[in-house]
Amino acid sequence: MKIKFSAFADLKEIVGQKHMEFELEDGATVGDFLAFLLKRYGKPMERFLLKSAGGYWPFLLLVNQQDVRPDNYQKKLHEGDEIIILFPAEGG
Repeated sequence: MKIKFSAFADLKEIVGQKHMEFELEDGATVGDFLAFLLKRYGKPMERFLLKSAGGYWPFLLLVNQQDVRPDNYQKKLHEGDEIIILFPAEGG
């Protein structure tokens, strides 16, 4: 399935553009998408998303403009979903 991804500020620098589409396995979850980003973009993405002590840095993750919290990263994604990741005090 294809999903849309929008990246801003430093995250945009890591992925190379503001708007992208990715192909994921049917039934993929938000957590699977984050794992995909970490695998695809390696150390720069790890430093950006992950704390050295474990877990994620605090960021806002939206799926179709709805906030998805870490305790709901098992949420399934669907064809055409749009994911946006924002960090505090970031914008376009």
